[in-house]
Amino acid sequence: MQGLSPIAGQGCKVLILGSFPGAESRRLREYYAHRQNSFWRLMFSLFTELYSSDYEVKKALLLRHGVALWDVLYSHEGAGSADSAIKNPVPNDFSPFFRRYPGISHIFFNGAAAEKLFFALIDRTYVPGGIPFTRLYSSSPANARFSFEEKLQNWSRIKDALGKP
Repeated sequence: MQGLSPIAGQGCKVLILGSFPGAESRRLREYYAHRQNSFWRLMFSLFTELYSSDYEVKKALLLRHGVALWDVLYSHEGAGSADSAIKNPVPNDFSPFFRRYPGISHIFFNGAAAEKLFFALIDRTYVPGGIPFTRLYSSSPANARFSFEEKLQNWSRIKDALGKP
């Protein structure tokens, strides 16, 4: 099974990486489509904008604020949505991505699985030197350890990286 294309534009300064889209996201061809995943609520709250369920509005929100979104993996052979189901992972090719979007100056991982996969599978020579990496609390509904408010506080690091108050 294959993942989704990145959401990115020339004005993007940060890149948020997940591991691989869950079943509902693959079915709808939309990032973070599972209703219980807090990703989109976090993004709208972070930028103090009125929430919309319209996917085009969601994508526009990211681009308007300089945020790119992608996954570490291009494909894998496992079944289901859990990161533990990932088998024989194939990473995305980050070299052309960073050539196309040279303004990316910070990479954020949506949880530990994305970070672990990135550092295990991605040749760091494809990432421009000096880009910092930050792991955020996972937005997954499986991450019930943290409240929405705690996740939002943790995700405010994105605004810091963008230089936004």
